[in-house]
Amino acid sequence: MTGHQRTIVATVRKPHGVKGGLKVTLQGIDLDTLKALETLFVKTESGWESYKVTLVQGTETDAILMLAGIDSRESAETLRGTEFYAEEEQLPPLEEFEFYVEDLIGCQVYDSAGTYFGTVNQVLMNPDQETLEVRLPDDTETLIPFVDEWIEAVDVTARRITVTPWETR
Repeated sequence: MTGHQRTIVATVRKPHGVKGGLKVTLQGIDLDTLKALETLFVKTESGWESYKVTLVQGTETDAILMLAGIDSRESAETLRGTEFYAEEEQLPPLEEFEFYVEDLIGCQVYDSAGTYFGTVNQVLMNPDQETLEVRLPDDTETLIPFVDEWIEAVDVTARRITVTPWETR
């Protein structure tokens, strides 16, 4: 992705304190990267809203954010569940075999024999590993761990993820 593309970097879990703090789960970035960001974005029905970051503290998986204009527990509560985005150009370059969450959403999932399983609906950012939520052709969902034992190849250009066949595990 190039240009002014944005990618998810954190999700608000809940308010923190009474002065508008937000407890967030980091997605695909580390705490130092979050600390370097000056602005975060929220996708709304009418477009993008931006928030100036005034404070970041926390651990490698969880952070506390303070944003300009969010100065009470009540205003922080309105952001519960919100996904924050950053400009990709403000993030460190991706290493080989690293992907932005948005690059995986919508990819079609096949096994190495070419059997179609479904389409990535979302990526769940768990503390131990990322997990793909895949919508199957019968409109049900299944979870696939995004780890080497399950994932054989990812081609974001072709929008295709190849997984190890179920029966060989």
